[in-house]
Amino acid sequence: MAALSRAIAAHPGDHEAMSLLGELVMRLGEGDDIALSLCRKSVELAPSSPLYRLRLAEAEYRLGDMPAALAHCPRPGRRKSKMDQRIARLLAGIYQHMGEKKKATRWAAWFPVQP
Repeated sequence: MAALSRAIAAHPGDHEAMSLLGELVMRLGEGDDIALSLCRKSVELAPSSPLYRLRLAEAEYRLGDMPAALAHCPRPGRRKSKMDQRIARLLAGIYQHMGEKKKATRWAAWFPVQP
């Protein structure tokens, strides 16, 4: 985290470092608002990045903003990569929290069960 913080300080437009730092801050429980801010800024700087949008959606989901999380969540591709599975899990969780059981079940069935 320290290296990413230094990278952002040296290069304030480094959207890649910003997005990754936002994810790390969120996963380590170091401040959800900080994570959200970092992820949001990275998407502002590089709006076409599905990974940055996914990280932003995950931060919004964690803070309980389901409509924003759904709006920012990219749609998975057809190859079912690890990122696609991560997206499908997030969509299942979002729809579950929104009370849309049918959609939640459909997205939950989209990715393989992990042991």
